[in-house]
Amino acid sequence: MESIFLRIEWRATPSRELINIPLGPPPIADEIKQTEDYWLEEDRVVIYNTTSVRRILKDGRQKIKINYSEQNNRQLSSAYPGARVLWGTSIIVVSADRESATVEWKGNPPDSQYDGITGCRVLSQGLFQKEEREFFSRRKRKQAAFRKLLLEYQQCCAISGEKTESALEAAHILEASSSGAEVIENGILLRADIHRMYDAGIFEIRQDGSIDIRGKISDEYRKMLKLKNIDPKITSRISKALEQRAQKDPG
Repeated sequence: MESIFLRIEWRATPSRELINIPLGPPPIADEIKQTEDYWLEEDRVVIYNTTSVRRILKDGRQKIKINYSEQNNRQLSSAYPGARVLWGTSIIVVSADRESATVEWKGNPPDSQYDGITGCRVLSQGLFQKEEREFFSRRKRKQAAFRKLLLEYQQCCAISGEKTESALEAAHILEASSSGAEVIENGILLRADIHRMYDAGIFEIRQDGSIDIRGKISDEYRKMLKLKNIDPKITSRISKALEQRAQKDPG
């Protein structure tokens, strides 16, 4: 099913929410079962359990209502006592060309004091980008922006757990040399040395998050890779790219 990723800037919390929004027909009930919210002040990613309804409007726009209820998220109260969590409904309208969207919050009392429009951005619309002739400096800027984008939602290497920001690089699942786009569903943060091995085909990431070692590596690297299973939140985000990479190189 075709989808986009939407990043919402919530000022009341403050936080940045990432939502994978399906857009292909026909709509079904509760397509959006979870969203990821990055709490800026706590430096923490929180998963919300949600329900949703989507409608395709006559002019081609799509309207999505996502409900956040305390009943479906009791784990947050116990895990983060005292945290300010708002309950209510996000009303999202995606443009017909799927390049922009608007977001309105309608809170349940007493959270209705925060009602209104908030900022959002469509992060991506596909795994591939058009071929372009460009100077090296422009490519370098795009890579830097790609890395910054991934750092907002993944604060460590997906394999080693390394958190030193200067050691982390944005790795493409579908290679940039093959027109792989700089979008979050085609990217993963890896420590620089592990990134080199991934690009060289020393190992592959399976869709279940396990690692398939295909090249010659030291015992230390082999032990780390063999025992590792990547976080399901990450593999879910990049699942389509992993599938297409596997089809290109079934091993």
